[in-house]
Amino acid sequence: MRVCTRTYRKHDGFDYQIHCQRPRIPLKKNKLEWSGQVDSSVKMSNMIDQWRDELMSRLQKNDEWDLWLEHFLESVTDADRFKSVYELPFIDDVITITMPESSKCPDDSTEMREMGNDEFKQKNYAEAFEYYTQSILKAPAGSEELALGYANRSAVTKEEKKYELCLKDIELALSHGYPVNLKHKILERQGRCYYELGLYSEAAKSFEKAIFKLQKAKLKKEEMETREKKLNALLERCKDKPDDEKTLKGSKYMDPLPEITDIKSEKFPCASDSFSLKYTKEKGRYPVATANVKVGDILVVEEPYCSVINHKYLATHCHFCCERAEVPVPCSECSNVVYCSLKCQEASWETSHSLECSILPLVTELESDIAQLSLRMVVKATFKYLKEFKEKYGKSNEQETEVENTCSLGFNEDGVYDSHDYWAVYNLVNHTFDRKFPDLFRRTVMAVYLLKCLEKTEYFPADDEECSQTDHIEVGSHILRHLQMLPCNAHEVTEFLIEPGEMLTSNSIGIGSAIYATLSLFNHSCDPNVVRHSYGDKCVVRAIHNIKKGDEIVDSYSIIYPTMEKEKRLSDLRRQYYFECACLACKKDWPMYEELMNVPPSFKCDKCDTPIGSLEGEGGEETTNDCENCGHSNYVAKKVQTIVSYESDFNTVFSQVLSGDITKQSLSFLIEHQIRLENWMSRPWQDINKCQEAIKQCYSIQSNHYTLSKKKK
Repeated sequence: MRVCTRTYRKHDGFDYQIHCQRPRIPLKKNKLEWSGQVDSSVKMSNMIDQWRDELMSRLQKNDEWDLWLEHFLESVTDADRFKSVYELPFIDDVITITMPESSKCPDDSTEMREMGNDEFKQKNYAEAFEYYTQSILKAPAGSEELALGYANRSAVTKEEKKYELCLKDIELALSHGYPVNLKHKILERQGRCYYELGLYSEAAKSFEKAIFKLQKAKLKKEEMETREKKLNALLERCKDKPDDEKTLKGSKYMDPLPEITDIKSEKFPCASDSFSLKYTKEKGRYPVATANVKVGDILVVEEPYCSVINHKYLATHCHFCCERAEVPVPCSECSNVVYCSLKCQEASWETSHSLECSILPLVTELESDIAQLSLRMVVKATFKYLKEFKEKYGKSNEQETEVENTCSLGFNEDGVYDSHDYWAVYNLVNHTFDRKFPDLFRRTVMAVYLLKCLEKTEYFPADDEECSQTDHIEVGSHILRHLQMLPCNAHEVTEFLIEPGEMLTSNSIGIGSAIYATLSLFNHSCDPNVVRHSYGDKCVVRAIHNIKKGDEIVDSYSIIYPTMEKEKRLSDLRRQYYFECACLACKKDWPMYEELMNVPPSFKCDKCDTPIGSLEGEGGEETTNDCENCGHSNYVAKKVQTIVSYESDFNTVFSQVLSGDITKQSLSFLIEHQIRLENWMSRPWQDINKCQEAIKQCYSIQSNHYTLSKKKK
């Protein structure tokens, strides 16, 4: 998966590829001819295609094709579709599952650590860090190799003066049974880190422990005395020194998670009270503002029902929260994933990884976030819940009906739309009956494969009375539903990559995918009035236009009017999301960015927002522009003077943002200026776009971000 790949350099210096996050995982065209290439976001291996072709070949050879195809096409539920493939008599001969061997190996861990030692001696700290991390990943749980890996990696971060990171690894080494005879060394390192951080009382404790553990070290008497003397000297340096009034830093990869601007909604716990829901036959369900919303207001802060890390970033980002892992902590059972902390490791094991651990290599082999996310959704829901699901809700995987697509769908018994409730995400639109046979069949084959992987775990009870084949099919039908729903509803988890001194080439990348029940309610506009940013796997939605009470709150499905011509936008949206865009930018055929340079600024009527043009001639303050729509007389001279008076300050702040010099003051100025322009000026206008893009740049640096190493000249 990628961010929007259209690269369009504009005169204002911004590149829309940087700011236009891909909100959903798009589909390629559903071709009428046979083709497996129906999902551009799912870079599947040839394995699924081969199984699909083999299944078709066997059906045709046995003269069963016509009858089977008729049954598949007439199926009205995902359970029926899934069953028609899952119960093929030769399915186990075609789709075979070979469980991977354990990736933990003490010999491999030792080898990696020794390679890290070689690099460390040569002061190649980046390389040493990577080797030590690999040593940690390969080390079996509870082994000495694991503790030694953590300890050696702490030596790297100590040399790089990353004292907080060093302390984390030292704690991990000590908690995993670091050898008693070596503890004095690592405790001394711990004390030195605390000392450098100004935490002298903690440093003293570490030096005292080191002196005590020194007695258990296997050292000669002379060396023992020398080390004890050095430790006592370090301890003496800590005396009578007050601790600095600072605490260990939090994440440097994102600011603290912001809060909703207004009070929280009772019906939508992750949204502002300014957020409500409406339904029409044409639009389906969509959010509207129940009060006036200003640029910068935070409307939604949502945790996903579940999220996954893209297979490319399994070694660098937390498998649970998606935050970048500075000192990666491995799973205790496999070498396939890392965590940012023991807390996330434990939470992941409890919610999903205990079942996914052994089969994750089989799932990631598909190179598909959608496949992994579909599987994780049913794992998190649990077998017990899904077994009771059909009976509880009356229907399972039934055909969508317009009657059911009301504002109440997905709400719990208390009338709350809960992001953590499976019922909420289950009811998101999946476009089953818009899909062609090649697409549905391929997804069904994938669903069967994923279920067979899950059957290799302890997800299903072993007792036949508790779990029948019908139950397996029911779970498989849920996986199939999600494989259809997620391409239209899943959102990317993004990270902003910062090029030092090269802000123009900095860009957002997709590091994973997540399913958010509330965010999925937003409709698309080629001129969205909100923007999303990831904080770990949590998503923050801010207003980037002023939104009036009663107006629809609209997102972008990665397609925006300044970067793509109208016909191409309409075609892509129609093909990928099954709707005809009717946003204002499409209705009015707003120009792309290069053409906006020639569009003169136009004020809008204070009463009805109709464009009224620019100030004519050199009229005084009493000169008015009369609105042709409502007849209201608008005084624009003072507005012109105000905008001109801020022009110099805006250009200065804009240049600062382009250079990466972003402060709270600069963001505040940009928001105030955008509000001013939004109140007075009619879109589209280049200055509104420029200010908006600068604001989005500021928010990108507050959310998930990572500063790349400086390029060597």
